[in-house]
Amino acid sequence: MYWLILGVLCALFAVTTLLLWQKWAAPWPQIEQLVSQVARGERPSTFLINGGPDPQRVGLALETISAHQQELELQIAGRESGTQTILGAMEDGLLVVDARNSITLMNPTFQRLFELRDPAVGVPLVEAVRHATLDQLIAETLLTGEATRGELSLADSRTHSERHIEVSAVPIKDSDDEVSGAVALFHDITELKQLDQIRRDFVANVSHELRTPLSICLRRH
Repeated sequence: MYWLILGVLCALFAVTTLLLWQKWAAPWPQIEQLVSQVARGERPSTFLINGGPDPQRVGLALETISAHQQELELQIAGRESGTQTILGAMEDGLLVVDARNSITLMNPTFQRLFELRDPAVGVPLVEAVRHATLDQLIAETLLTGEATRGELSLADSRTHSERHIEVSAVPIKDSDDEVSGAVALFHDITELKQLDQIRRDFVANVSHELRTPLSICLRRH
């Protein structure tokens, strides 16, 4: 009789232990796996967790978090696509650098102007572009916190000619009025320079043609 009671107690203890393990201990490896998947941006096949009400509530909370995360990712992707479309449509070059003069953003026009094959995001400006005048202009904007303007001459390897670029740089300031970066716009004024040179040549030629008869007349008198 004693052994029978002991056996029943052991069986009850084993069943109780198993039930407690299934209810409280067993779900946590599954929860850990769900958390890892959500952190990697993956969508688990199910958020249903075997166990007690607490693990099940954790699973439902993870499902809500995952849904919000995917919604945010879609919004960010949409905004990034719109931003890239705007940057790609800009005729002027755009460059954004941080306080250390490292590139944080550039548009395709800037890449074409400086003949960069790939976006050099995160690279110091002086290493990516290697143009002393531009580096000095941006460095001055970062140092003084004031807008600066300048003009660059760039060699165009495709046309084997020189391009003239007007640069306007303005500082980016944080809430404490500290300079945290700079934005620069690059406007190609090569055609304006060429038209101005044609105008100068035309004026010079007309002046020469007008002076020549006048000087002849003066010598005759």
